[in-house]
Amino acid sequence: EAKKAEEAKKAEEAKKADETAKADETKKADETKNADEAKKADETKKADEAKKADEAKKADEAKKADETKNADEAKKADDANKEKTPKELLDEAIAKINEAKEKLGQTKAEEKDEVKDAEKAEEKDEVKDAEKAEEKDEVKDAEKAEEKDKVKDAEKAEEKDEVKDVEKAEEKGDEYTVAKGDCVWNIAKADLTQKLGRKPTNAEILKRQNEIMELNKEVSDDDKKAGFVKLEWEDDHYHVMIRPGDKLKLTA
Repeated sequence: EAKKAEEAKKAEEAKKADETAKADETKKADETKNADEAKKADETKKADEAKKADEAKKADEAKKADETKNADEAKKADDANKEKTPKELLDEAIAKINEAKEKLGQTKAEEKDEVKDAEKAEEKDEVKDAEKAEEKDEVKDAEKAEEKDKVKDAEKAEEKDEVKDVEKAEEKGDEYTVAKGDCVWNIAKADLTQKLGRKPTNAEILKRQNEIMELNKEVSDDDKKAGFVKLEWEDDHYHVMIRPGDKLKLTA
């Protein structure tokens, strides 16, 4: 009995170790994937910042060039104005004002277009990020659901196999007919699963096994005629000889 309980304990520990290893592998894969995505995002961000800095530098240089050019033109104009009449100076001033207004309108239109482009680009990036996050969540949910379904299917199959034979016994009340491949341990386990509505512990199975052994240690002549058999431990005090078709008592 101790050996049987120890083997069951080792099997459970091996199963838990296997599940833990699989969970660790999945976690490492997720961490690697997240690290790669974070790295790519950081590289993209740095590239965007470098591009913006380069554009700002070029804009500043263009601005300085324009200022220098304007200063030169202003100086030339000032020198020329010294030789012009007041009316000519007034006409030129009005023309410059109109030109400045036109340039200002063009600048505002360009700024407006740049703002729109920036907003569109930002919206596009946000949509992409949202789609990636949504896709990632959907994959995780699908994996969890799939794993949960597999566990449920396995548990249902195991419970179905273990309870199947005991359900037959329930129809007859307090007796059980041995099927091919049965042992007292598995009969006790299936009987408890049916009665408790859950998977029993090894200690509970061991206790129920001893109860079944005790119920069937003595068999009357009438019981023998009905097909009931006497249960006895083998010399190794571990195995019990039962055959398909043998009948066992499950209750006193």
